[in-house]
Amino acid sequence: MVVEELTISFIGGGTMAEAMLSGILEGGLATSSAIAVGEPLAARRDYLSGRYGVKATPENLEAIRGAHLVVLAVKPQQMEAVMKELRGHLDSSQAVLSIVAGATLRSMSRGLEHLAIIRVMPNTPAQVAEGMSVWTAAPEVSTRQREVAQGMLKALGEEMYVSEEKYLDMATALSASGPAYVFLFLEALIDAGVYLGLTRDMAQTLATQTVLGSATLAKKSGRHPVELRNMGHYHQRRHRRPREGHRPGGGGVMSYVLQLVNALITFLSLAIFGRIILDWLIVGGIMRQGNPLREAMIRITEPILAPIRRYAHIGMIDLSPMVAIIILMLIQQALASLS
Repeated sequence: MVVEELTISFIGGGTMAEAMLSGILEGGLATSSAIAVGEPLAARRDYLSGRYGVKATPENLEAIRGAHLVVLAVKPQQMEAVMKELRGHLDSSQAVLSIVAGATLRSMSRGLEHLAIIRVMPNTPAQVAEGMSVWTAAPEVSTRQREVAQGMLKALGEEMYVSEEKYLDMATALSASGPAYVFLFLEALIDAGVYLGLTRDMAQTLATQTVLGSATLAKKSGRHPVELRNMGHYHQRRHRRPREGHRPGGGGVMSYVLQLVNALITFLSLAIFGRIILDWLIVGGIMRQGNPLREAMIRITEPILAPIRRYAHIGMIDLSPMVAIIILMLIQQALASLS
């Protein structure tokens, strides 16, 4: 199969589908005439066909006709209706690639009555070709179909194939949900800059580049984040003028107290992170309720999170873990200035 012969259909033409579509076209994996999108909203169909030159139709069965790869890019609550509509209309030469959160290979195989299924867990930075996609495939997916899927995901950023589906549930907790926490941290940095007296545009530029540069440094250097964090502390200490009466290398009891407090803060931060991960594993069905490790994490962290939770939430979304971690980081920074 040559590139020009590859035909792809999308069921759902939302933001993530558009990111994949754009990546496919820019990467030369398929031509616009070989891509069809099934999308119920007329305004969205007009936009996709006008901007990318693809065929957009309100009929999903029309969209999948003759496609080598069918991409399911709908909301989880729409998945049941979509599978019912497509059931019995997919042939053995077609592979289905799903980016629907929570839809397992088994549930899709049953719902579609189809075996060649690829499951992908992307994240939102895929919209700018900087995503992280973790994926797996059923045994019935051919080598060629896997290569096509891999090429698509590479156009969205980094991709990682895993042989066991359980890792996708873990990736949902880390790489798929992680950007929201990064954006929350970025928002806090920007607000802190504004509080210090910077304009919001200045603070946003400084904070955004700081987060981007730090992530790039961590990726390219291969160093452990703790080492990189300590480099930042060293930079602060190196350029600080000694305080009056301060004896370099000294500190005595106060130095030990600061080290102890710093160690306690690090422990609490790790405990909160551990609780977040264990909660995600329970939601993903990987771990059962009542796990003794999670119960221990709750006893350690709840006294800190409970008062913060009363204020740090958006609707049903509990932001107290991230707010607590940011507060602990700020305290560590303050302690570093005293050491």
